[in-house]
Amino acid sequence: MKRFLGILFALVLVFSLAIGLSSPVLAQSTEVWVDDNWAGSSPGDPVDGHTFGTDAFAKIQDGIDAVAGSVVHVAAGTYYENITLVEGVQVLGAVADVTTIDGGGVGPVVTAIGVSPETVLDGFTITGGNATNGGGMSNDESLPTVNNCTFSNNSATDDGGGMYNRQSSPTVTDCHFYNNSASNGGGMFNHDSSSIVTDCTFSSNSGGGGGAVHNGDHSSLMVTHCTFSNNSASNGGGGMFNTDSSPTVTNCTFSSNR
Repeated sequence: MKRFLGILFALVLVFSLAIGLSSPVLAQSTEVWVDDNWAGSSPGDPVDGHTFGTDAFAKIQDGIDAVAGSVVHVAAGTYYENITLVEGVQVLGAVADVTTIDGGGVGPVVTAIGVSPETVLDGFTITGGNATNGGGMSNDESLPTVNNCTFSNNSATDDGGGMYNRQSSPTVTDCHFYNNSASNGGGMFNHDSSSIVTDCTFSSNSGGGGGAVHNGDHSSLMVTHCTFSNNSASNGGGGMFNTDSSPTVTNCTFSSNR
């Protein structure tokens, strides 16, 4: 009897393993979609954002917060919201000319806290931000990758109208900082930060110290192939103002700053 039960147990075990091996493992999608014109396929349908044009999220933050989403594709449109980036999530707009995030004058438009370079913001116009620091984007102890974005018409009562970096090292490439304002660093303010800025333009930004960029508190900005034009400051450094900092500026153009 014991032998029979042992054989039966062995057969059941083998059968169970066979079922497990033959059953497909369904992996969750690592991409989600956002479309501000989405109205839903039908009322009451669940939304997981995995099928563009069928169940895309209406808000960018919903896409970022999706458990399975490591890449968030955002369709052309204007999104009225303030977003917070999540570690390792890539947020990709259709291109800055047609994809806008408007903060509506309340707080930073984009916030990043403690994220790595694998966290990406690409292809957006960031506008309508109004904060104490970092109207357009506020980075705190972060190293995000920011590409192909336009920061325009953002403001800060203190520092960094377009972007504020505190103990951060964002990599900013092919971005345009236009018509942003702050008490210091109208376009960008670096506080104890080592930002890397390449192929960017800073134009028509204004601030007290540093119309375009203010580097303070032992910052080591590396800026390459950038243009600073028509920026203005009431205290000093229409293009760039440096205090206790050591920026490296390579192959850049400064013109018509005041």
